[in-house]
Amino acid sequence: RKLGDAFELRRKENEERPKAAERLRDEISANLKIVNSPDEQYAHIDDQERDKVREVCAEAEGWLEKALSEQAGKNTFEDPVITVSEIDAKVSSVNKACRPIVTKRKPPPAKKEEKSADEGKGADAANDN
Repeated sequence: RKLGDAFELRRKENEERPKAAERLRDEISANLKIVNSPDEQYAHIDDQERDKVREVCAEAEGWLEKALSEQAGKNTFEDPVITVSEIDAKVSSVNKACRPIVTKRKPPPAKKEEKSADEGKGADAANDN
């Protein structure tokens, strides 16, 4: 039974690994697309934050490519170098490090805040009469 379990585990890992690797690549790509975008909606993300996202993504991509390269040299009957759960853990790690930066809300324009305060005073003055 143990031999069958080991075989089944390796088979499942070999089937699922490409999908897991693609999930990690998609996560990396989505984050890099935002921090490398010149779009005005991301202009509030400062260079230090952008560099942090780039660094996290580069590390994850390097880790994945190295592990997949090592895995390519293995036979299917050997234990995997990299598992789906390790790749999924890396996806979570990248997400945890990058999401707060890439989803950071753009601060509201200062002029609108001043107008709102002035309008509120006017409404209060009208209510006092």
